[in-house]
Amino acid sequence: MSTDLTPERIAELRQLAEVLRDGMGLAGPWRWIGNTDTKSAHLVTARHGQRIVMGFTRWVRGAQPTFRVSGEGWARVVPAREIPVFEVCRSATSRDDPRVYRADLVGFRSPVADWLAALDPDTILALIDAATHQDGAR
Repeated sequence: MSTDLTPERIAELRQLAEVLRDGMGLAGPWRWIGNTDTKSAHLVTARHGQRIVMGFTRWVRGAQPTFRVSGEGWARVVPAREIPVFEVCRSATSRDDPRVYRADLVGFRSPVADWLAALDPDTILALIDAATHQDGAR
């Protein structure tokens, strides 16, 4: 299976990257930090004060991701259960919305979640192939 880097796809990836870097102050590189005693794990920026990109918190029966939703506050992350995008009604912001008759989700209302989802292996390979092709053409 191949993924073509169409101008639209390149524009989408560029926009997501700019929101993270410029709008949210989450420029790379990123790295994981955590502690097994406290059962914590966070993906953080390696520079500029270790801003949290993504973390995991305990639910009643397990862990859930949390995501930054804005550039405000150095540690402001929101539990995934609070920012779902429902498959049956993408504009709904709560499971209590009567239009949400099924709780299946297709994403989260976070540029970080969008970026992580956008970095699928086919896209990464296509970017590598494009860069290799471009370097070979020089």
